[in-house]
Amino acid sequence: MRAWVGLLAVCLLLVLCSPLLPAQAAAPAPGGTAAPGAAPSSSAASAPASAAGATVTLTIDQAISQAVANQPLIQQAQAAVEAARARVGQANSSYYPFVSGTASYDRISDQSFLISSILPLQQLGISVPPSIAGYLSQPFSLVPVNIWDFHLGLNQVIFQFGKRGVQVKLAESGVSAAQIGVDQIRMSLAFQAAQGFYSVLFLKDQVSALDEQLANLQEHLTATQARAQAGQATKYDELATDVRISLLQSQRIDAENQLEKTTIALKQLLGISENAPLTLQGRFDVPADGADSGPALVESALAQRPEIRQAAEGERAAELAQRLATMGGWPTVSGHAMVGYKNGILPDINTPAFNWAAGVQVNIPIFEGFLVSRQSEEAEKKLLAARENTIAVKRTVTTQVLQAMHDVEAGRDQMQSAETQLDQAKQMLDVVKLQYDLGMLTNLEYLDAQAALERAELGSLLAQYREVLNEYALKQATGAPIWLTR
Repeated sequence: MRAWVGLLAVCLLLVLCSPLLPAQAAAPAPGGTAAPGAAPSSSAASAPASAAGATVTLTIDQAISQAVANQPLIQQAQAAVEAARARVGQANSSYYPFVSGTASYDRISDQSFLISSILPLQQLGISVPPSIAGYLSQPFSLVPVNIWDFHLGLNQVIFQFGKRGVQVKLAESGVSAAQIGVDQIRMSLAFQAAQGFYSVLFLKDQVSALDEQLANLQEHLTATQARAQAGQATKYDELATDVRISLLQSQRIDAENQLEKTTIALKQLLGISENAPLTLQGRFDVPADGADSGPALVESALAQRPEIRQAAEGERAAELAQRLATMGGWPTVSGHAMVGYKNGILPDINTPAFNWAAGVQVNIPIFEGFLVSRQSEEAEKKLLAARENTIAVKRTVTTQVLQAMHDVEAGRDQMQSAETQLDQAKQMLDVVKLQYDLGMLTNLEYLDAQAALERAELGSLLAQYREVLNEYALKQATGAPIWLTR
């Protein structure tokens, strides 16, 4: 139907008697309407960054949402989607006529001549009336010296045997690929936000645990000094305790430094001012998604993982490109028309006169140096590569899902083991402290028990931290939209 638009336009041009045509409102390109559910503009989607000095309090849900909303990468990906939609409009433009205006002026050398020079009637003895004789003696020219030409031209592709439809579908495939790219970035940003959020929580708990251990050792050092003054402890006991305190202080400095760097990275990810105090609310208590088996998780990943959808869309685009390449040798039927004013038309060659022309053209490629066959060969190989890429991506995703599932299972076992070790270390320290106070154990044995408790506390925190990240890694591996599921 859209090809008839050009034919109607040709008819209109033929019946017009003036080169001044009324302006026509631009019609919307077929398929050019905004897709339902399209992403909002960057001004509406992104939340403003927190002002400097204002305390920011976030939960894990808020951190993930803010990371997705405030990231320039999201705006960049959405701009790529809009650019892809514009390419769909470009592909649809081939359904409409191309109208152009032309105005030209040329001056050529005088080509006039006398008619009597080519019709020597008087020399032949032919009697010529005086009125005609005067006309024959005047300069005559078939071409004016000043040539003026004002025209409106129209070209319309009428039929291409489906080539334009394939071009539009190929452009629409680019839109789908760009939209999947947005989901990929959202998935990555959501996981980074969760990782940064729980890393800050872990490091804060580690610093608090080190502070508690330092307080206990300071109390123990005071007691050891009192025992040394009473002759019940040696200088070595004091030095050993001091060394242990210095070691913990060094560990605390490292943990504090790592906490500051991680907090800075999290603020940058969330678009929060560097000077704004940040408070995180949450614990290492992300619930599991259930007892889904490995095959069920793999099936879910193959259905919704952005990488799988991107590979499938790439395969579809390669198929369309192959179809388009095979159409390179097909004919194209087009129509053209021109209407306007120009001089040089008899009988008065100096006065511009209205004129028009119209026609239909069939372009049939016969030989183009094997271009079409080489393009078809290239498209076929790209399609093969796209299919192999889909297979490779599916294998990679399957491996990631199964590995993430085993990480979650191992993490749960490690959490239980770490909790048991922590309980045992606390009980052991209580027993050792009692025996040390009774003089039954040495200071070194007490410090060993204290060190065992430190390792158990750190191991418990680390096991909880890893288990939370393992849960999120499993969600990411299965393609679950982390920014929506919580």
